[in-house]
Amino acid sequence: MQLVELMHGHNYAAAGYHDPTDGAYFIRELFTQPLYSIVYIVWLVALWYHLTHGFWSAMQTLGWNNQIWLPRLKKISYVVATVICLLFISVPVYYLLGFGA
Repeated sequence: MQLVELMHGHNYAAAGYHDPTDGAYFIRELFTQPLYSIVYIVWLVALWYHLTHGFWSAMQTLGWNNQIWLPRLKKISYVVATVICLLFISVPVYYLLGFGA
């Protein structure tokens, strides 16, 4: 919470500020700036590597590390990590292309 919320002052428009609970506004303001969007995408690529390794490594820790299951788990981890990262990358790309303006 911010001080203005603790003091029960919710007249943001009159003060010239945006409502701090309006998350869409802050996302739009952040991702329309190319530098923030590029940094966010780069970190999501790093997250992709982390997710691909983490999923099949966790399954290997549980004992599913034989000749049959390990290649399957690696492929599943690539698909799951790719879907997750592409969905998160779509948000800054949406704003960078000017659709959210």
